[in-house]
Amino acid sequence: MPPATRTSGENPSDHPGRLVRQLLDERGWTVEHLADITGFGRQHLSGLLSGKVGISPDMAVALGAAFGNEPADWMRWNVAHQLSLVQTDVADLQRRIELFNRAPIRDMQRRGWLQETDDVAQIESELQQFFAATTMASFVSRLSGGMRRLHSRHRNVRGASKPIGWLWTFHSSHPSTANV
Repeated sequence: MPPATRTSGENPSDHPGRLVRQLLDERGWTVEHLADITGFGRQHLSGLLSGKVGISPDMAVALGAAFGNEPADWMRWNVAHQLSLVQTDVADLQRRIELFNRAPIRDMQRRGWLQETDDVAQIESELQQFFAATTMASFVSRLSGGMRRLHSRHRNVRGASKPIGWLWTFHSSHPSTANV
């Protein structure tokens, strides 16, 4: 019998248990047959077939041996299914990365200058307020300019060019941030 592969009509985000079911049917095997062949319990395999259980590396090796394909195929199909279930907003994550790259957010939160939150829009809003900036572009400009000046002035002083040092100076010298 040829090795197991996904066909072009199958959705790559389908749970791999669906492919196992198809392969069992093609071979005329039951779950009991597969349990005897692989050494995995019938109940565990039933969980796989119903989509309630994923594929472990041990199971991938056993399924690869049983169906004539590579364990890596089973792991790849399992990961493709798991990734299809994730609802991460990449744009939101990229905004967060940009903020954390531009300013020492955690230090500012520890000092109470920003609220501790995971909400990117709230962090942006608080940064704008902290820097008395009307837009995120003006915040970026103000922060970048301040950091460039700090680096040029304190280039040879150990530790003096840390962002939090410049922010402390900014915080204490700007009335709009004094009570933040």
